[in-house]
Amino acid sequence: MAPSPMPAMESPATAGAPADDAAGDPGYAYGADSEEAPEAAAPPPASIAGAVAPSGGAVAAEPSRDRAEKRTSAADKTSRRPGGGLAQAGGVKAGEWDDNANYREFQRWIASQSGLGFDSVNVAKRRFIVVTDSQGKAVPGCKVSVTDSDQRSVQLKTQTSGRSLLFPAAEGLKGASLIATTNCQGSRAAQRFNLDQADGVVTLKLDRARKLAGTRTVDIAFVLDSTGSMSEEIASVKETIRAVAKQLDTGNVNVRIAMVDFKDRS
Repeated sequence: MAPSPMPAMESPATAGAPADDAAGDPGYAYGADSEEAPEAAAPPPASIAGAVAPSGGAVAAEPSRDRAEKRTSAADKTSRRPGGGLAQAGGVKAGEWDDNANYREFQRWIASQSGLGFDSVNVAKRRFIVVTDSQGKAVPGCKVSVTDSDQRSVQLKTQTSGRSLLFPAAEGLKGASLIATTNCQGSRAAQRFNLDQADGVVTLKLDRARKLAGTRTVDIAFVLDSTGSMSEEIASVKETIRAVAKQLDTGNVNVRIAMVDFKDRS
């Protein structure tokens, strides 16, 4: 894809601080799906999100990536049984990195990558649009419309955490303020919000308790290197797929598994 990637699923409060200490970053507060929408953290100073690495200077270290690699190593050794015990894993490594949980760090990295030869996407002024019910619990699957002063609009949909991500400039929205509206589960909520801060959370609160679907859908995608020399790894992936599907095979979960494979040119 030609443009630089949008941040994935949600960085330090000051330059050089560990990403996991970013208590002031809304993305940090929303780093994982939750039954309840977390309190909105204070947005960072505007100067942070737009910071550019000094000429010739080093980009801030990425301690979170180091921790992710450690988790990867640990995950390679053991895995959880459904009953809570530990079992030997099949050798498939897994790691985690979420640019939206390390948003300011991601912004600094983007600012330092000026010679890569592709068009960048403006991900400034990020907003989490969060839909909650009357008790403050997250409401998934809600369609949200965000409109600017020229009546341009973009359609979003809340995830299982009740949130959706908005990057106004990337969506072509203009102006200093926007309006977010949702009609969900028989209730309507709207909120006008300003873009004067570099980052933030917009909450749309419904006037009734949420209703959750009896069956939850879980989407799992594997990206597989199917080059001939990867036969052992492919066998491990097959075992992993079986294990994952079995652990999720409960009466109220609909598991959808997809695979994308690639191979070396020869």
